[in-house]
Amino acid sequence: STQRLGASSRSATLLYPVCLDDEWNGKQYVTFQGEKFFLKNVPSSGKSNDDERYRHSLEFAPERDIVLGNTYFYDAVSDYSTADDKYKSNSSKVIFFGDISEFVNRIHQSMQYSGLEFSAHLQEGLTSEVKQVSFEDLTIFEALQQAYEVYEIPFYFVGKQVWFGFTNNVVSQPFEYG
Repeated sequence: STQRLGASSRSATLLYPVCLDDEWNGKQYVTFQGEKFFLKNVPSSGKSNDDERYRHSLEFAPERDIVLGNTYFYDAVSDYSTADDKYKSNSSKVIFFGDISEFVNRIHQSMQYSGLEFSAHLQEGLTSEVKQVSFEDLTIFEALQQAYEVYEIPFYFVGKQVWFGFTNNVVSQPFEYG
């Protein structure tokens, strides 16, 4: 399951001849379309009379949700920002007056400040109204959602890049079963 602006997950059922309850350590992951999805919880397992194998129900969360959902957004303003009237700090309290470009830049700088492999980008030519933005103690994922709520410009992920703008929702990977 996936949502454009929300969390996504992958689930699977694993049938295995041995019970794996003691093997789960939280480091298990799957890769889907180049993105890692880590095991959310210790899977439930069971055995039915229909099959000799143990059935393990697995649910995976994307790495981006785990990393961006557990890292605070710091108001790290880039070095090339020269306006004297802009609030500059490295705290989790954010107050500024700017457009979507300014917010995306701050998100990108916060990711870099925290040492993440993620980056934030704005589609070329996209602009917005200048607005007052104020929040405190949000994670980067919550700040992404805040940017959408303030500027009404959606975001989407391409690997470890967050893009603000509009996409045509093109499905380039066919889903095959069997």
